[in-house]
Amino acid sequence: MKLGMLTIGLITLPGTRLGHQPTQGRGWKLIWLPATGAKKEPSERAIVGPKLDAVAIIGLGPMKARYAQKALLSGKHALVDFPLSHEFKEILRLQRIAEERKLCLHSPNLLRTESSIQELKRMTHRPSGRILSLTLTCSVNTRFKRTDFAAKFVQLLDLSEWLTNSKCIQAHGKISTIHPSITASVVTLCLESGVIGLVNLYSTPSNSPGRLWIDAVFEDSLLHVDPFAQAVRLSRFRDNASESVNWAPSSLSIALEDFVACIRSKELYSIPDETERIFDLARSTMGV
Repeated sequence: MKLGMLTIGLITLPGTRLGHQPTQGRGWKLIWLPATGAKKEPSERAIVGPKLDAVAIIGLGPMKARYAQKALLSGKHALVDFPLSHEFKEILRLQRIAEERKLCLHSPNLLRTESSIQELKRMTHRPSGRILSLTLTCSVNTRFKRTDFAAKFVQLLDLSEWLTNSKCIQAHGKISTIHPSITASVVTLCLESGVIGLVNLYSTPSNSPGRLWIDAVFEDSLLHVDPFAQAVRLSRFRDNASESVNWAPSSLSIALEDFVACIRSKELYSIPDETERIFDLARSTMGV
């Protein structure tokens, strides 16, 4: 592994929305691997090319784990946004491959580092104005697959627990199919802190931009978050006010900086303690 500039190949799966895409950082540069062929997916041959030191894989779908395995087996470090796979047992297998080859496998939840969501996290830690409920509405850019919905739910459940700093102790879900290509899923959450959560997932065509809205109800205010627009609207019960979040580095840029730091420190991937519990909860809730 070179000690100088690291070259990272970026794979974005169909339906992925990144917003600002970084090209270079401290000690690394990013090369986009374009989609090819009828399925509009990057070539696996591009992953194993000698020009790349590492691969970053962003998006939803079973190809994510396949690309990660290809990268690791070819001796390249891999960044894969959370969740790393649809199945927990596959995450364990990828971790084993990374450990055997002494490679860095990094799997951050990119939503945690979105500017507006960071602002929401700050709001939940105020000494006054306790959070009461959390509603997340999110589109899934894919032809309906129950496993895709479950994987997105895993990401949003992890986000909900991180925002409220409490575990989900109960979840109930309902999937409704009005049309074969239009599907919606509604999940209610009960967290240890007493916060009530609601997750709305709905399918959209793979070429549509992904959307996510988060609404939080506090004892003294309401907060609406549009992460991709880095927008925050705050309404206080005693008056009317609005706030906006200034431009900040993209969540991918932050993840890449952490990824390169892991590579240079030779830090191997360690599966968070709560990951298996979250997967089990998602599987029982979404029926997969």
